[in-house]
Amino acid sequence: MDSLVHHRFLKQELFMPFMLLKWKILIGVAVALFGGAGTLVYLGFGLQEVSFEDLELKGIKEITLSSFTLQADLLLHNPSDFSVPVKEVRYTIYDAKTNKEVSSGLIPGFELTKKTTSRIPFEQHIKLGPTASLAASLVTDEKVYVLVKGEAFLDVAGARGSAIPFEKEVEIKQYMKVPGGEETKVSDADSSSPSVVGGLLG
Repeated sequence: MDSLVHHRFLKQELFMPFMLLKWKILIGVAVALFGGAGTLVYLGFGLQEVSFEDLELKGIKEITLSSFTLQADLLLHNPSDFSVPVKEVRYTIYDAKTNKEVSSGLIPGFELTKKTTSRIPFEQHIKLGPTASLAASLVTDEKVYVLVKGEAFLDVAGARGSAIPFEKEVEIKQYMKVPGGEETKVSDADSSSPSVVGGLLG
């Protein structure tokens, strides 16, 4: 009888560590799953808050009879408690009067700082040859507008297809000058932010 009790007790002693290990594994998996889900939910909520705030024309440079380079800042607001990486920004510039495309470009990846509005400077070269209507408007119209339209693509697991759309009409003639005349207004770009010179798509 004593040997039978001793055998059962010994069996329980050997079995208990395995049970404890099994429970530890199950608890660890549950924490990983629910903890990860919570992170994804919180991250998704934050991503929904990221928004386009403004696009500011800073100036026009390198003006010739056939082309000019537009300088602008893209402002994106991230009110969440974590930084949000952006894979790239793709944009197209249109003659607002005719809705014809005049140029397009790409801003490579950068990070939106948490709880602030990030200012991303970029430059885009625009040729007047393919867009005679824009060239004519610059000669005849008092004000000339171009429409900048694009999307900022997020670079976060589970949300890489998500994009922040934006569009803004800006008046460009106020910054134009006759070649050889006075310098046009150009503001200094923010040295702490990434920039694109000339656009990557031409």
